[in-house]
This record gives sequence, structure tokens and C-alpha cells, in this order.
Amino acid sequence: MLRLKARSRLVIFHIASGQEWHAAKALTQYAPPGWSDEGFIHCCTQPLLRTVANSYFRGQPGLVVLGIDEELLEAEVRWEPPSAPMEGVSPMDRFPHVYGPINTDAVTDVADLVEGDGGEWICRLL
Repeated sequence: MLRLKARSRLVIFHIASGQEWHAAKALTQYAPPGWSDEGFIHCCTQPLLRTVANSYFRGQPGLVVLGIDEELLEAEVRWEPPSAPMEGVSPMDRFPHVYGPINTDAVTDVADLVEGDGGEWICRLL
């Protein structure tokens, strides 16, 4: 499995509402609404980021991608199989699920996620 490393650290990614992220920056933790219903926060690797964005976030404005240093996370991360079949994702792929709020100091990069003219997502982290 390919994983993006920055500064020799493993970086995982989470797509979030820009408004919710900017509000959380003033706090010490970020968690999307309803995360506790599932018990974890969905994240992905850089190679799967475009697939996840196009599968689950089409037509949603105001999104950002959070680059998260896994080693700085205070919550547990479990690498688990996809919960449902998704085009472009193998049943052998594993997704990082964060079992608790994301401490904001673990977020090392933030980039806007915008839909291009052809409907594909554009982000400097893709």
C-alpha cells in the first residue's frame, strides 16, 4: 500500500467542511458532525483521496483536505477495509479510521478542494 510521507512521517487525509475546520482551529480538537454515530472519523491515503472525493463529495462546496500527521494524533488509528464497495478501491485496500477527535496540532496541511469544470476535484494535495 502506498502512503505519502512528509518529513519521514505518515500523512493521512480527511475531507472536511472548510467552515467546520476553521471553527475547530480555535479549539484543540476537530470532529465532523455525526462522527460518534460511526465511532470513528473517516480518513484515507493520498492515492485514494481523489476516489473518495469523487465518490462521496461531488457537488458539495466549501470543502478542504486536511493532511494529518498520524504520529501526532492523540486518538487511536485503525487501518481497516472499506465498509462498502467503491469503484477504484480494492477490498485489500485499508483506510485509516481515527477513533476519536483529531487534535488540531496533528493537522500539518490544509488545502481547498474545488470542483473543476469537468466535475473532477482539484486540490494541490491530489
